[in-house]
Amino acid sequence: MDQIRWKKIEGIIDEALDKDTPKEQKKIIDKYSDKNKQLHQELLLFLESIHEAQEENFLQK
Repeated sequence: MDQIRWKKIEGIIDEALDKDTPKEQKKIIDKYSDKNKQLHQELLLFLESIHEAQEENFLQK
């Protein structure tokens, strides 16, 4: 992944994580990845992995 694409993904994920619910987060992803299935899938997978990591950290405490 090139640096420009990574910055784009990072910005979208940061904005999505500012939202309170998964539904609101998905709306942000949908907004920025409209008509780009590959980007949409990457964003969803990245967001899912963040949620899983947060859940694991919570359970370990």
